[in-house]
Amino acid sequence: MLQALIDDFSQLPGWQVWTMLDRRPGIELDVDTGRAGHIREILTAREHQAAFLDLVRQADAVLVVAPETEQLLLRLTRQVEDAGSLLLGPCSEFVAIAADKLRLNHHLGGQGIPVPRCLAPAADGIGSLEPPLVRKPRFGAGAEGLERIPDWESWTTSEMPNRLVESYQAGMSVSVSALLQDDKLQLLPSGRQDVDLGAGVYRGGTIPLESCFRQRAASLARRALQAMPRSRGFVGVDMVLGDNPAGEDDVVIEINPRMTTSYVGLRVATGLNLAAAILDPGLELELPDILSPVAFTASGKISTVTTTSS
Repeated sequence: MLQALIDDFSQLPGWQVWTMLDRRPGIELDVDTGRAGHIREILTAREHQAAFLDLVRQADAVLVVAPETEQLLLRLTRQVEDAGSLLLGPCSEFVAIAADKLRLNHHLGGQGIPVPRCLAPAADGIGSLEPPLVRKPRFGAGAEGLERIPDWESWTTSEMPNRLVESYQAGMSVSVSALLQDDKLQLLPSGRQDVDLGAGVYRGGTIPLESCFRQRAASLARRALQAMPRSRGFVGVDMVLGDNPAGEDDVVIEINPRMTTSYVGLRVATGLNLAAAILDPGLELELPDILSPVAFTASGKISTVTTTSS
């Protein structure tokens, strides 16, 4: 995804891309930085913090690409705001709600948005949840640490802190991306998600979603985003569409307050430079009909492009 963002932003007239590359042990990034105007390589956690603040203070605009894990995304977002830089992603108020999966669930539920029942493991009433269940990190990304618990006999105490438990929702995993601008939003083409609950792995996705499901997905995504604080930037709404064709079993699982891997698939599927709309959220995109489904992996690589015949 970082490669796609560098390529797209570097094509915008008058803008130069500066970025950080994390070279700490255990982190592997295969990125061609030839189009970037400035690269800061990071070897330690201390270097990361110092370099980030230095680049933020010099930048005209900042796009934070980071996971919600351990509230990293929220911390970096607040640092950009504190520096007075133009933030191209959601504001800290939006991130604080969306990055906390338990808080988001209760926030959306309180606004009348359908969500699974979700509790912290130590909460009163946890025993009233009916298996199968899903246990996952309260602050996480990419299906990391996701567990499916088929029955109470399979329940074991987790050694990981900040976990939550929610009712399992059967159906199709779907993601809808959107571009926000205060009280306006533009929905982008929806797609299927490939999530292996058994292994706790997000494998990627396919765009676009079959036409018979698109209206249900778009309607639920719009309702969820309208229930959130006004903000700007690229976000993704993860949901499950149930078997009921009227959408009565559809639920919102998460809102990703950041760039997601879907960006890679969307730029190929639409042929558009979405970076222009991220920089200028008032830009109205003319979304083309997508004739050839695009599949992408969790690492952001396009795996297949299948041409369909009419």
